[in-house]
Parts: sequence; C-alpha cells; structure tokens
Amino acid sequence: MGQTFTAQAPPGNGSDDSHERSLLTSYMAELDTMRAAISDFPNQDPADILSTIAGTAGRLSEMRAQLYRSNSGRCAALRTREVDPLREDLDLQFRIWSRKIALLEWELKLSGGAP
Repeated sequence: MGQTFTAQAPPGNGSDDSHERSLLTSYMAELDTMRAAISDFPNQDPADILSTIAGTAGRLSEMRAQLYRSNSGRCAALRTREVDPLREDLDLQFRIWSRKIALLEWELKLSGGAP
C-alpha cells in the first residue's frame, strides 16, 4: 500500500555531531599510532613487519568503509587526506620489506646457511 518512513534527527543534531567528532578523534589517534609503528619498522624483524602491515591494512580498510558510510564532509576529508595515503604508504612498505626479506633469504642461501 504505502511506504513507511522513519523520522530521523535533522543534520547537525548535537548528539550525531558529537558522536562523529569522537569517532574522528579516535581515528586520528589510531592513525598516529599506525604512523609511529611504521616509522619503527627499521628496528623490527622483517617477518614481524609483514604481520604488522597486514593487520594495519585490514584496520585501515575497516576505518575507510566506516568513514565512507558516514557521508559527512569531515569524514570524507579524513578518508582522502589521511586514510587513503596511509594505505598507499603501507603498500610501498610491503613492497620494500618483502624485497628486504627476499634479499636476506638470498644472502643466507649464498652463505650456505639454507638448502
């Protein structure tokens, strides 16, 4: 027969705005933690780095999807200015560190330490 609509709070409602603000604040802090972990890669075992990259990439995908769904300008800005570039950096880091592991394996093989 007819359609049923659900009443929603108008945009800019204080509770929605504060929820979005707290989400963005927590995401920015999490992104800072991820960047700090990336900057510490040279001090870590390369095998551990690949695990960190995989976990971080998965979390960034979750964050990106949530930011995309929110359909707000602030969320879109965080996604395009911080999340997407960090995902690209992780791709570069993966290529660098996987190549480093391949070189370490090659050196080990040349030294007679591996079959």
